[in-house]
Amino acid sequence: ARGEGLAEGVTRTASGVGWHCKVCDIFLKDSLNYLDHINGRRHQKSLGYSMRVERSTKEQVAAQLASLVAQNEEKKKKEEDEEDFIHQENLEDVVRAKDEERRRKKEERRAKRKRKQQQKQQQRKHQQEGDDEEEEFTIKIQKRDHVVKEEHTIKQEEPTENESAQEEEEPGTAID
Repeated sequence: ARGEGLAEGVTRTASGVGWHCKVCDIFLKDSLNYLDHINGRRHQKSLGYSMRVERSTKEQVAAQLASLVAQNEEKKKKEEDEEDFIHQENLEDVVRAKDEERRRKKEERRAKRKRKQQQKQQQRKHQQEGDDEEEEFTIKIQKRDHVVKEEHTIKQEEPTENESAQEEEEPGTAID
């Protein structure tokens, strides 16, 4: 319909686009004139506002200033109380946070100590197993060396009686 896509208060007329005040039923050409009209005496009078200001006495001004000072002091006191309360809560939070941090670090140190102890125990266990294996290996080598030495000594010994008897019977078989 008419005025689609236009902002509120903006309408199209036969002469073009403009601003319409529904209260005063007038058309204005641009937004500056529209704002001047809205803040003007004619529009305010149409809304029921009086643009006249009542003259104040000295006592009224002093009373108004005193009430504003009292409100301001009350507001400051309330803010200070809130800050104190917040500071107190923050202090408690800070203390709790530090206590928690200390507890956490203590737990980490305990866990680290425990891990180190477990590693040392495992190393000792592996070392003992390694020592046992080395001992077994040494024993096997010693046994093997002993067997080899025994075999070697057996081979170098003089021939037994049967062997010497066989050599005497066959004198021509000896190598010159």
